[in-house]
Parts: sequence; C-alpha cells; structure tokens
Amino acid sequence: MGMNNGIEKVLKHPLFVEKVGGTLHIAIGASYPECFVDNKTSEPEKAKEDLLNNGVMNKSAQHVDIVTDFRPGGTGREVYLNDVKLEIENNIWVVPK
Repeated sequence: MGMNNGIEKVLKHPLFVEKVGGTLHIAIGASYPECFVDNKTSEPEKAKEDLLNNGVMNKSAQHVDIVTDFRPGGTGREVYLNDVKLEIENNIWVVPK
C-alpha cells in the first residue's frame, strides 16, 4: 500500500510507482530474490533454494505489477482487510476508528 506522500506524481519506474501515497500495489508472480537474500550471504543460491522450499519466496515465469490510484480522480474505490473497509487520510491508508 503506497504511503509515500513525498512522491506526488506517478513516475515511469515501478519501484517508485508502487509507493505513491494513496495507491495500492499488487504484484503477481515471481519475487525478486534480491529482496530476500543478503549480499553478504556466503551461499546465496542455497539461501534462495531454502526460501523457495519454505514458501517464503515464489518462482514463476513472469512478474506483473498492478497499481491502482485511490486519490481523488483515481480509479480505485474501496479496499477491505477481512471485513474492515480501509480509509485514506492525507493519502495514508488507515484502519477507521
């Protein structure tokens, strides 16, 4: 869930787009191994294999990012976690009180 209000307009780079305040990012498919394995790991391939076997990381042929804008004028409408409808306050996702 994008919560970075420092980025005011959507940029063409996906690592910035998915963090824009008031947006929702869903990724389907392969994870980036670099997000899970420390560069200082002595056996990075074994670490990746362990993560795959333990269901922490997934492996697939593709990775697709879907970003929806919930700010005024955007196409997003509602987001629920379980039965709780989330709200946006100043482009930050919050659980209503």
